[in-house]
Amino acid sequence: MLHWVTFLVIMNIMLLPHVQSMVPAPANSLVLLMLLALGTFLAGVNLLSLEICFLGLALALSVPAIAWLKQSALFLLLAAVLLIGLGITFWPRRGKNYTA
Repeated sequence: MLHWVTFLVIMNIMLLPHVQSMVPAPANSLVLLMLLALGTFLAGVNLLSLEICFLGLALALSVPAIAWLKQSALFLLLAAVLLIGLGITFWPRRGKNYTA
């Protein structure tokens, strides 16, 4: 129990105005998610639970993935539009005969 209280206190410290002025706003949410991942992993170690440890590791790996996704959202949108356009262009059409 004391383990989770400690992490909640640290997360509240991260939300104090003086601390938020030193950390950029987008990074603050990633720091909180990383603290949650660390707390989850340590809870798994404390309980000797492989599943909770894996969940903590998955949360920790999601932090860089979320940061990358935020930076490349426009690129991913353009790639999806390109794939949809290519799919529409080359999709076989039924009922039309294109023989000369």
